[in-house]
Amino acid sequence: MLRRIPFIVIVLIVVLISVPIFVIWPNMEEIRTTGEAIYNEYIYLEQKSKQGQDIRRAKTEYEALQDQRSSLSTLALTPGDELRFITALEELAAEAGVKETLQLDVKRQKQQNGYQELPFVLTATGTYSQVVRYLTAIHSLPLVTSFTSLNMFVEQRSSSGSALTTPTNTIQAQITGLVYEYQPAPQANR
Repeated sequence: MLRRIPFIVIVLIVVLISVPIFVIWPNMEEIRTTGEAIYNEYIYLEQKSKQGQDIRRAKTEYEALQDQRSSLSTLALTPGDELRFITALEELAAEAGVKETLQLDVKRQKQQNGYQELPFVLTATGTYSQVVRYLTAIHSLPLVTSFTSLNMFVEQRSSSGSALTTPTNTIQAQITGLVYEYQPAPQANR
């Protein structure tokens, strides 16, 4: 029996050494490749899941916007309603205490997605706080407008007969932008 115990130990040691060497070692590259393939598939599925979530969220937001589309068209001018925009700017200028001039270029209208883009150049003159108050009020107008540029200058006054100019506390803001006019689609005759 004592002779059998060393034999069993030797067989056990040989099995423990040979299994990793002859079974596991040759398959290590395949195991590593399979692991990388599983990881790459996991990354791919995560990306597809995120894309699916983004598409669902965009679809939900689009449907919500479709419900508000009619209210959006009320924020745009209607054809021939440019006077409403001009009057609103003049009223805001009077409230803010600024002097304003407006050049609304109705000849350079551009059609885009059912809306006409009417370019305008607005110049506002007043103190810094008045001009900022005026610009803030324009921003809160219930009309669809966008500013493409805003330049602010300190007005300079020259002394009579002198080439020197002195700055004043008057600011001049020149705003270039667009106001939108809604062009409803023509109804088909029935």
